[in-house]
Amino acid sequence: MSSKSHLYAGKKFHYHLFIYVKLGLIKQSVKALDFEGEAYQEISAMFPKLSDAKLKGGIFVSPQITTMLKSRTLEDKMTETEIKAWQAFRDVVNGLLGNNKDPNCGEIVNTLITSYQKMGCRMSLELHFLCSHIYLFQESLKDFSEEHGERFHQDIQLMERRYQGHWDSTMMGDYMWFLIREDISGHKRKARLTVHF
Repeated sequence: MSSKSHLYAGKKFHYHLFIYVKLGLIKQSVKALDFEGEAYQEISAMFPKLSDAKLKGGIFVSPQITTMLKSRTLEDKMTETEIKAWQAFRDVVNGLLGNNKDPNCGEIVNTLITSYQKMGCRMSLELHFLCSHIYLFQESLKDFSEEHGERFHQDIQLMERRYQGHWDSTMMGDYMWFLIREDISGHKRKARLTVHF
């Protein structure tokens, strides 16, 4: 494996780590909301095409999370405890999982954990990973743009439409073959230099 491909694999791993932690945190945050409360109803109104099961499960894609983070009406409809947890989540996304790591990242994560505890969130694997390995994150974790994440979510939405929302091994196998067919980096042909005398 060349050094360039190793570097690319490392960046790709860190990008997926960023997405994994971000999706896990939003999942815990939304699952802890009162489903009859105004904040949950606002999220439901933001994404009318999203099924109730996905809403209650806190299953969102990155562009939807960005929409929620930009919404001020959502924050206005939250309780005081929910606001503190939401602001802590926003601080983690912008200060640790964003383009640059905040020097106070330890304090930011501690605030997130405290506010999530008060809100009643479970200690998920993502939250545990963030807490335990905070100082192992690189200075610029988000080397890949949001376009990579959006493309992934567009691919998944295409597969969901094709399989009409049924997640099974066939759908995942089809998606894996799609990724393999798309990756042509290992199959480049080199032109032979022929010397004619």
